[in-house]
Amino acid sequence: MNIELIRSETDFFALREQWDTLVDAAVYPNAFTTFDWQSVWWNWYGKNTDHGELFVLLLRKDDELVGIVPFYRRWRRTPFFLGKHLNFIGYGGRTCPEYLGPIVRQGFVDDVADTTVEFLKSHPTEWDSLFIEDYALDDPATVALAERLKSAFAVYSDFGEIRYILSLFESYEEYLKSLGAHNRKRKRLRMNQAKKRYDARVEFPNADNLDEWFPTIVQLTTEARTRHSQASPFLESDYAGFHREVLRALLPQGRALIQFLYFENRPVALWYAFLLNGKCYAYQQGFQHDVKGSPGDIGTFFLLDHLMERGFKEFDFLRGLEWYKTSFTQQYRETAWMYAFRKPGIAFQLRRFLDLTVKPVVRKIRDQLRNLLTKKNPVPMESAENSQAEPDSPS
Repeated sequence: MNIELIRSETDFFALREQWDTLVDAAVYPNAFTTFDWQSVWWNWYGKNTDHGELFVLLLRKDDELVGIVPFYRRWRRTPFFLGKHLNFIGYGGRTCPEYLGPIVRQGFVDDVADTTVEFLKSHPTEWDSLFIEDYALDDPATVALAERLKSAFAVYSDFGEIRYILSLFESYEEYLKSLGAHNRKRKRLRMNQAKKRYDARVEFPNADNLDEWFPTIVQLTTEARTRHSQASPFLESDYAGFHREVLRALLPQGRALIQFLYFENRPVALWYAFLLNGKCYAYQQGFQHDVKGSPGDIGTFFLLDHLMERGFKEFDFLRGLEWYKTSFTQQYRETAWMYAFRKPGIAFQLRRFLDLTVKPVVRKIRDQLRNLLTKKNPVPMESAENSQAEPDSPS
């Protein structure tokens, strides 16, 4: 197995065709590891993050590209520690991609994991720590890499937040039949009422007139947060610019989807999702919270129907434990996170103590306070995207 380290942007951008070919053939294809997502993120966020620089490992067997480990490196300062820190491209900022990890061709999971760790062991001056955030435990490539890291370096890890997922049926009607009688009746009633009372319909715009409909995304995501005095991330110029560029790239490829729900020709809800290999990643939602007729739910009904008609196999709600998701599914995907230091020391011991002992207590207290407030002021259906933070970052 040959391994090559890519540091220059010229070499990185020359990988587009090979990169996406490998994503499509990977043991765990993921929309957030496609070249367009990763390269656009790098331009908007990565190289501007703590002196970020590319640290992409290419692994070949008999001249065939069988693995990409898309790290980037930055300087990280914490108590008792200043060092070269590795994250996967996409981690950081407000964009919150999911399940980041190595891209590995089927049949090469162990080879790629072993070779990557051997490279890190033999290049001690290149890095000091690395972090893998909420990787999927059904992703064999990232799980294998994490296991090899645990056996070679000073590591601590824990389970992450679950992700609600829905295995899709052949039709929306078949899906409804799988639900309990009360839930099924309620969903049918809401959809029928929306169609009769509000002339509910959906549209799927394309990239040709993106500048015309993009402000509607800003409007609806802002409306969804009004109740909690939160601002839509789309109001931030870099966040909006990033997503404009991603949508221009991925919509024509059929790897992104925007669905607008209309009540009486008025846009009242949206879904923003990414698509890859039969999976829908439900990335962002917006809706007008003061509109009658449950536009958030109705938009989800329409989207599920659309996906099942086209043979999609999985709907992933992504991060967030919002209560509404359990009315659609009880399935979930388990995740874990892992922090590795090249060598143990006071910085490692302190970070492990804070992340595994102190922060869970603080998080529990925070969640209890949030639950108390939620009972007094129920949270409406909200985005699948939440803030992203490493264990040793403020959350």
